[in-house]
Amino acid sequence: MAGRLISFVIAAAWLAVAASEAPADTSCSQLSGAKPERLVEYLRGDRSALAPDCVVEAIAGLGASRHVAAAPVLASYLDFERPGFQRREGAVAVVRIPWVGDQFPAAEALFLLGKPASESLVGVIADDASSDLLRANALVVLTAVYREDIASAVERLRDAASSGADPAAAGRLRDFAARVANTCSVETRPRCLEALYGRSRK
Repeated sequence: MAGRLISFVIAAAWLAVAASEAPADTSCSQLSGAKPERLVEYLRGDRSALAPDCVVEAIAGLGASRHVAAAPVLASYLDFERPGFQRREGAVAVVRIPWVGDQFPAAEALFLLGKPASESLVGVIADDASSDLLRANALVVLTAVYREDIASAVERLRDAASSGADPAAAGRLRDFAARVANTCSVETRPRCLEALYGRSRK
């Protein structure tokens, strides 16, 4: 089940690339024209006191500007749901495969940052304090970022598990690496298994 979900999301990510350049439909005058540093500062504020539309605008702005330094704070927002998502979902015809970035704007922003965001995504998966939703969304984005070389996503997770992480985090990272490896195609399976185990297996 998990393998099918990851494969579905990778396909959706391909179709999301062109749409990801579209400007966000939000209204937040206090952040209009703000520089990336200001957007990061805003997102680091008391989350319960932030205006949802401004959060969406800050996240979208950081993704559009490819501000790599924002990856850690963006990763912490992977459980922030786009305001009105459910209502809009029922009102608009689906014209492409939906993906996690439609519902969680930070996923789209991190996808735009690309591979430089990998460390933050892996960190969310490893962190014992992360919720299941944060980890699931981080894995989806990681596999989307490495959609052209999924074995490299497996390798990133395996390396993180072997780099001195505490036992619980290491076990979690290895489990997620195995999940990703299970989604590899017949053609890429040898490379994925090599990335997972450190050597080729039939």
